Parts: sequence; structure tokens; C-alpha cells
Amino acid sequence: MPKAPEYPLPFARESTPEGEERRPHAAPTRPESLDEILDRARRLLDAGDADGATEVCREAIERSSGPAEAWRQLGIILEAAGRWPEACEAFERSLAGEPGNAEVWLHLGNARISGDQPARASEAYEEMLRLRPRDARGWFNLGFALCRSSRLEQARHAYREALRLRPEDAGTWYNLGNVYLDSGRMDEAGTCYEQALAFDAAEADAWTNLALVRATQGRMQDAARCYLKVLEVRPRSASTWNALGAIWSRLGDNDRALDCFKAAIKIDEQAAAYLLNRALAHARLGDEGAMIEDLERAIRLNPLLADLVPTLTPFAPYLESERVQRLLS
Repeated sequence: MPKAPEYPLPFARESTPEGEERRPHAAPTRPESLDEILDRARRLLDAGDADGATEVCREAIERSSGPAEAWRQLGIILEAAGRWPEACEAFERSLAGEPGNAEVWLHLGNARISGDQPARASEAYEEMLRLRPRDARGWFNLGFALCRSSRLEQARHAYREALRLRPEDAGTWYNLGNVYLDSGRMDEAGTCYEQALAFDAAEADAWTNLALVRATQGRMQDAARCYLKVLEVRPRSASTWNALGAIWSRLGDNDRALDCFKAAIKIDEQAAAYLLNRALAHARLGDEGAMIEDLERAIRLNPLLADLVPTLTPFAPYLESERVQRLLS
């Protein structure tokens, strides 16, 4: 009995005509390797098809005898798609097969923090650090999770450990400053923000918080300089223009304050607080008409401000005005 060909072609010829080169049989299709399947999933994710990438990863899991890597890749895809509970489950399944993978513990912590589970995120980061105690990323992320859980003293320790390993990281200095700020320790907070700015002078958030520290310390000129630094980086930050205007008001420079409030309102015309602050500046400068115009707009946007106006000292000389009484009634 003749042996059947391994890969028969339905139209294969019995013989090859003279002068014609015989073509080989098509190669058999082989199954994709796990790496090839995961590469296909990554390409789909890069193309913006998170659902397609997820299905491919699930296919890899079904076909793999050791699916920890496939679960990890699926978790990364779900994490990128913002599907936090599913990402957490995928990372947990990966860790069930490969519990010593520090990177997966890091991913799991990140997915949990994004899914608003800071306490459980801390547990994942602590496990990662048990495996890699000298990984600054783990200490930084642990500090962040601890802050989210209001465990400020433990967060301070975590950030200090991160800085011991990566002392020139501006972001860690900034976050440590926030821990001190939230604890009411203004001197330490200011030092941390200054350190952050020594390594990244364009860090606008550090300038903003340093301005807040200096204002709390009564160092108004320093606070104004900090807000001006913010505006070099974020010239269209309405909140910064408003904050700077408040500093100039406290320094008694009402013309500068008025200019800042105007800049804030030009950027955000619907902010009732900015209009109220500009009305206060007009009141201090004696411009009743402009003051009332801003008060009308502010109260229209937020009627609750009508109860606040009589309590603010700069408005006191105008409270008997018929127009003001009509506005507040």
C-alpha cells in the first residue's frame, strides 16, 4: 500500500513537464509560540485595540502550560486600558504561578492604587520590596500609597528610603515636601521643595507649594516670587494669577493685585471666586461701579456669595449703598 504524502496538495501533478521547475509543497502551518502570541497582543495594543489584545492574551493563557507570563501581559494590557479590577486579577493569577516576580508585584500595586485601593497597593509594594529592597521605584510608590491611606509618618520613611537610593529625584523630594506640608511642618516642607527645585527648576507644582509655605510663614515677597516662577512655566494658570493677586493684596499693592485678578478672569470668566477677589480690589481702590459689576457677576454664578459679602471688611463702606443693598437682598 503506497504511503500517503504528509502534506498533500489538491492540484499536485504526477510529473513535471520538461523545462518546468517543480514547485515545493507549501510548508505546514505550525502553532504560534507563546512569545509570538504575546507579540501579536502587543501590536494590537499599540494600535489602540485593547479588547483585541485582551482576547489574544486569553488565547495565550488557554494554550500555555505555564501561563504566568501570559497573565502578566494580560494584566499590563488591562492596566493600560484602565480596567483596574481585571488587571488586578490578572496580576494576581500571574503571581500565583510566579510569586517571586518583583515587577508583577509592582504592576499589581500600581493597578490597585489606580483602582483606589491604597491599603492593598501598599501590601503589593511591600512584597515587591521584600524581593528588591534597593529598588527606589518601590519605595516611591509605597510612599504614595501610604499618603493615600493618610499614614504620613510611614510615607515619610518610604520617601526617605527612596531618596537614599535616588537622592537627585525631584519628584521624590516634592512628594516628601507634601508629606511635611500635610503634617503642618512648614520648615521641612520648604526645604524639600527647594531641594526638588534644585534638581528641576521648572517643576511648577513645587514652586506653587513653596509659595504656599512662604505665605503661611508670612514671607509674602518670597511667596510672590514663587508664583511668578510658576507663571514662567504656566502663563495661563488662572489659579496662579488669582493666588498672586491675593499675595499683592496682602502686601497692600492693590494695583498689582487688580492686574492679576484681571488676568485670572480673562483665562476663566466663570470663576466666581476670581470675580469676588477683583471686586475686593476695586473696593480697596474706591471704584464702586466696577466693584458692583464684579459682585453682580460673582453672585449670579454663586448666589451663596451674597451672604459672604457683608463679612468682608473692604466692602464695609459700600454696604449702605442702594445698589449694593439691592444686590444682596
